[in-house]
Amino acid sequence: MTTGSILLGLALILLVGLFIAQPLLLPEEKKARSRSPRQKLLAQKAALLEEVRALDFDFDTGKIPQEVYEPQRAQLVAVAAEVLQALEGLSTTAVPNESLAPAAAVEQPAPAEVDPIEMAISRRRQPVADDIEMAVSRMRSQTKPSASTAVPANGKTRFCPQCGHSVAASDKFCVSCGHNLTVKAA
Repeated sequence: MTTGSILLGLALILLVGLFIAQPLLLPEEKKARSRSPRQKLLAQKAALLEEVRALDFDFDTGKIPQEVYEPQRAQLVAVAAEVLQALEGLSTTAVPNESLAPAAAVEQPAPAEVDPIEMAISRRRQPVADDIEMAVSRMRSQTKPSASTAVPANGKTRFCPQCGHSVAASDKFCVSCGHNLTVKAA
């Protein structure tokens, strides 16, 4: 191997290493600038909730005494309340800031856009009679024709008007479905 190919290989390995390590080498402020204020507050809220859960767990397991637990929890809850108020302030603004990312502006719909959607959802959740069900109930409520007796098809054999099973002339009920084969007096 020549010296040139060794140097080329080392340079290539160095470039690949720098490319892979790029996210770790970026300054923290550049990462923070790429997120919108809403995203920052949501991340802060999630971190505070995790701290409260960890503090509660430590107290439940007996790692922290009550005199340390109560003030720390009260402080974390107060900070979380401030973050939630800041989030509420961001979501109530009608016109998004210039500093908000375009994705954050899409996340918060205008109040005029919410009302038709909410109305459509409430209409969808209300029970509505199905057209097919209504048609079936109408058909069932109509009086059936007077074909309650078995009708001879070829003059010799009779068939049940309900299921079509062949029946004898002396049968009063169909042996297959139980339909009444006698003539009803009107």
